[in-house]
Amino acid sequence: MKQFLIITITIFSLTITGCKPIDNLQDSSKLYCKASNNFDKKISDKVIFNQEDIVWFNTSTKELKLKSSIDLKELQNFNKFIFYLDNDSLFTAKMALDIMSSIVDDLVMHFSNNAVFLENGYPNWIVDEQRTKNKEKREKNWQIFLQKLKNEGKLND
Repeated sequence: MKQFLIITITIFSLTITGCKPIDNLQDSSKLYCKASNNFDKKISDKVIFNQEDIVWFNTSTKELKLKSSIDLKELQNFNKFIFYLDNDSLFTAKMALDIMSSIVDDLVMHFSNNAVFLENGYPNWIVDEQRTKNKEKREKNWQIFLQKLKNEGKLND
């Protein structure tokens, strides 16, 4: 019984020491987004923006305002966008364009009229159980993302 208790406490301690508290994010932590293509291994992942490129993120409209617009021709070979804080992956978004006829029930980076939106799915007016589950799965890391932007003075409500 004593060994079980010691092992349990040790595992718990190791688990919580690896977590970054939301309210204690280091200012030196760097936020960035990589475009990735998991179909063609000849195409390398590419950093498309970092926290210095972000002007603001609006939590109401979900618009991510960047200093310069993203050239969609540059992104034609990529199908997902991975957001990182230093080397830790926070979450992944799929590409969504206004011309799409498909439905995506997970986070999307929606490019529309020279603007970028981080939405819970495409089209964004659909609300279903799968989208809710996916949003709940990434909620902890989404809060880390928002807190980092808040610490940088780049969060709008």
